[in-house]
Parts: sequence; C-alpha cells; structure tokens
Amino acid sequence: MNLRNTFLLLSSNGLHDYICKERIREIDLANGEDVEKECKDLVEEALSSESADNITDVLVHGGV
Repeated sequence: MNLRNTFLLLSSNGLHDYICKERIREIDLANGEDVEKECKDLVEEALSSESADNITDVLVHGGV
C-alpha cells in the first residue's frame, strides 16, 4: 500500500466547520511536507473565516 501523498487530519469543529474539504486540500498541497506550517495555516484560515469555537488540529502525513 502506497501512502505517499496522503494525510490524516484530526480537527475540532472550530476548524472543519469553517473550512471546506477542498480548501483544506489546497492548504495541504501548498505546504508540502511542512506539517507545522500547515497546522498553523489551517488555524489561521479558520480564524479568518470567523470561527469563534475552539480550534484544534493534528496532522499526520503518510509516506514521509
């Protein structure tokens, strides 16, 4: 099984209720393998989408 180019995102509703799946994938592709920056970018995106809920994200990239 090839897990390259796959990722697992665990997030609270403060993130995934405010960012669509397509936008999450765009942010993932833009950051390559920089998981820390990607997590920060996802939180910033949720905040800019006016999320007022708790925001938590854990990201695991496959094949790294």
